Amino acid sequence: MKKNVDEGWYSYFLWVNWLVTYATLRLDSMLVLIGSAIYGLISFYIACWSKSIQFCLKLLPGILLSMYLTLKSTALIGGTAFGIALIAALYGNRKRFKMYGKYKPFIVFYGIHVVMWIGFVVISFISLMLDNFGQRVTYTTPDWVDITWAILTCLTLCWLLHREQTNGRRFWETMRVLYLFPVVFAILLIDWATLIPIKFISGKSILGDDEHDYFAWED
Repeated sequence: MKKNVDEGWYSYFLWVNWLVTYATLRLDSMLVLIGSAIYGLISFYIACWSKSIQFCLKLLPGILLSMYLTLKSTALIGGTAFGIALIAALYGNRKRFKMYGKYKPFIVFYGIHVVMWIGFVVISFISLMLDNFGQRVTYTTPDWVDITWAILTCLTLCWLLHREQTNGRRFWETMRVLYLFPVVFAILLIDWATLIPIKFISGKSILGDDEHDYFAWED
């Protein structure tokens, strides 16, 4: 019988998620605060040990350069600069987007959350704006939305972690992919400086060759 990897860490992380979910179900603000604080500290620890933060810091120079030059260009040619920057980023990183195809379960996980966000927040907010057109409104998600969101988030996370654990992926690599998945996607959309052949800036220098799996665990 195949033994699951890193059972302790997988179980511990899911237990903390269940704690936050339970606090949300109880509508206990103090319990939510305590659970969220514990979750935040553990997430930061995991982000460090999975080398997610270090990876993001490696991308920082290129992002800052891209944003600085784009903003400077905006002063000269207006909003067209943003369009040019987006096209350049998509072209320069086009092959690196393909790496997401190797991690379809993570696409499903974040896809569900995007649908939840659109359904629970965006549509409700637009509806509220239309009902109060011309007035200043403040939207606060109702308790049932917070509860439903917490339950679905916890269930989808359980599904994802159990699947990755069963398939033999180490906890640290799973969390690295989980943390970097949306961050790197956003960066690839704006970081056109990867086209510049300078060390610590170019795509090859910070992300590797086009076929390199930058999500994979780095020893």
